[in-house]
Amino acid sequence: MALTPYSIPMKLELIRFGTTTSDDLSSVAAGLRNLGFEVEEGEGFEKSADIAAGIMTVVWLVTDETAREFVRQGLRYVLDSMLGLSGRRGTTKVDIWFRAGGENGTELRTSVRSDEPEAMKTIEGIIRKLAEVGIVTALDKLPEGERMAYLSLLLGPEIHCRTMGSNGQFYFYDVATQRWKPKKRAK
Repeated sequence: MALTPYSIPMKLELIRFGTTTSDDLSSVAAGLRNLGFEVEEGEGFEKSADIAAGIMTVVWLVTDETAREFVRQGLRYVLDSMLGLSGRRGTTKVDIWFRAGGENGTELRTSVRSDEPEAMKTIEGIIRKLAEVGIVTALDKLPEGERMAYLSLLLGPEIHCRTMGSNGQFYFYDVATQRWKPKKRAK
């Protein structure tokens, strides 16, 4: 199912890392173009300390609806492509960065691996839930001075950000109230 004629054009950027080849990247890009996305294949090769094959997907958001469109149409395709790639390359990883407000805007980062299927399902569910309430809206409400939020199951099944400084405060995004709230540190 392609994007509707009334959909907001969405730009995606794909960058390969690890043992992923440019052919692997081009195949994923072609599939996303067939779904109606405008896809740019990143220049060169992203260096990674991770030895897993992988693809970084940058989703350039304009509105909350563009985020919903990607989640409806492209998220599952990207995750399925990663799983398909793992059949050829071994463990694979996909980094997904949702960027709002252009080059100097805000972003939400997450990463999933093919060898962690339960984590993949959980992260996909969290992204879908956040898209329902508005990813751009959440990023616009980041605590003062923050530019980045992240999703890491190590901290719990929530979207997080951390303020600057060595004693920075952790925050999580409460989708029910659509606000960032301080996270209590575990003792």
